[in-house]
Amino acid sequence: MPKNHGRFRTSSIALGAPAGLATIATLLGCAGCPVRAPAPGAIGWVVGEQRSLDSLTAHGAALSVVSPADYRVALADDGTTRIEGWWPLPAVDQRRVRALARERGVPLVPLLSCFDGCAKALGPRLADGAFRRRHIARIVRLVQTEHLDGVFIDYEGLRCPAAAFSALVGELGQALHRKRSALGVAVPIDSAGKPDRAYDLRALAHQADYLALMAYDYRVDGSDAVAPRAWLVELLRMVRARLPRRWRSVYVGVPLYGRLSAGLAPRTDVLWRDLRRGTIDGQPVRVGRPRFDPAKLSRVATVRYGKDQRAGQVHFQDHTTVAARLRVISEAGFRRVAVWRLGGEDPELWAVLRRWLEARRGQ
Repeated sequence: MPKNHGRFRTSSIALGAPAGLATIATLLGCAGCPVRAPAPGAIGWVVGEQRSLDSLTAHGAALSVVSPADYRVALADDGTTRIEGWWPLPAVDQRRVRALARERGVPLVPLLSCFDGCAKALGPRLADGAFRRRHIARIVRLVQTEHLDGVFIDYEGLRCPAAAFSALVGELGQALHRKRSALGVAVPIDSAGKPDRAYDLRALAHQADYLALMAYDYRVDGSDAVAPRAWLVELLRMVRARLPRRWRSVYVGVPLYGRLSAGLAPRTDVLWRDLRRGTIDGQPVRVGRPRFDPAKLSRVATVRYGKDQRAGQVHFQDHTTVAARLRVISEAGFRRVAVWRLGGEDPELWAVLRRWLEARRGQ
């Protein structure tokens, strides 16, 4: 997910995602089938903070898929992989996330992440069929043991040929389908609006049940918005061109966070609620009068951070920017979104999202 965001990283697309638990079986074993006009929907990523759980509790009815960021891949000294907790909520709250998904009848498809050093070490090993089989066996065992509806892999920064990652996704999808479980893949997007080289969109679209485009983190240093209009428009054009038969099933990433100028704070990522409260990680922050910049699809403001009131700027998201972003997405013909992340966002944006989804259903 977004780099260093929420103590997480990411830009993402999701494909063929089922609207509820009862529909998963219709997708399994058919990731390569022709796609009918998909129902509108929204994936919500939940992170390991109480406010993320609070947001899911209050607004989760708008979601068609719940994806808590629970797991990460780690490589042992002997070169094998293991799966460990990444940013999980306390056990009692983790159970609450799962209970909420069950109550609302939507798939529970947690994230399994591999970033930075993990991705650098994992990438070269993906060409080894025996290694892939061992890694896949661990993932399938996790899904079965934890009684999940599937898993959403978020492997960012892989250094390998696209064919090697596509082989992993194809084999993992088959293994999960045999257990009547689903597979999602998050696709990182670079500053040119294209997938990283390890990601073959055409292949992945036929292998995964969910394909989530991380359509954010155009800039991570706060020098520009996280996903400006021109960049997003070009990205959506590229997806339609590369996936002429399946682009309608894509979930387009929608950021709910912003960025501070680099050097002001230990991290550049920032949430609406922190700005509204005037404190970030215990440090005071003063925000000037924000203005909406339609080219950036963002609020922009001057900011002073810390006790010494260091000056900089902030680009952030609220219900107004989300409404504008959703208009761009729908004008390009897309009907599905994936929001990063729940917790700390402007609560008014949920009414905006619900109205947008209802309008798409009426089309």
